[in-house]
Amino acid sequence: MSIQGQIIKEGLEYLSISDTKIIFYIKEGAISNYYWRKKEELKRIELEKWNNRYKVPKGESKTFYKNLLKETQEKIYYFLEKGREFLDIVDWYEILREPYIEKKKKIKNLLEYHNDFGDNNNLAKAKEYPIENLLDFDGGGFIKCLWHEEKTGSCKLYKNSNIVYCFGGCGKKDSIDVYMQLHNVTLSEAIKKLC
Repeated sequence: MSIQGQIIKEGLEYLSISDTKIIFYIKEGAISNYYWRKKEELKRIELEKWNNRYKVPKGESKTFYKNLLKETQEKIYYFLEKGREFLDIVDWYEILREPYIEKKKKIKNLLEYHNDFGDNNNLAKAKEYPIENLLDFDGGGFIKCLWHEEKTGSCKLYKNSNIVYCFGGCGKKDSIDVYMQLHNVTLSEAIKKLC
């Protein structure tokens, strides 16, 4: 008998359970609980993938971005074909396609960066450029957010990590993000200027 089997046997004896029917139900319950937890874990992983479907990770290799661009283009074509196939709901497929078009632009910016700089990272050097040299903060270190309209400043400067954080929902931004938003330039242009 295995160690697990021995532990289960001792546990059942401790609980004074000797009825084989009850033992069978306990075993079946444990097995179904195990599979249920596995199923929930798979659901969580799939949900995470779904939530990240439009995100483009920074700092990856050129090959990674080429593959991601290919996948994104396939999605764009898929929704374009579906829109042609189902003309009565073509607007719905247009809505589904738009985020992938934005994702494609971001990937192209990152590929352009790789073409200009290769895989060696000037990215880190550009991120070190002080944000306070790009923006004018008030005494408390706040400024109006560049990514959404607002009446009072919700963007706070954190000097130690050289980032700004928008409490209005835009999240954490570094000096590259700020420069790109201020001057409406691509990633590679921003890195060239900040290095």
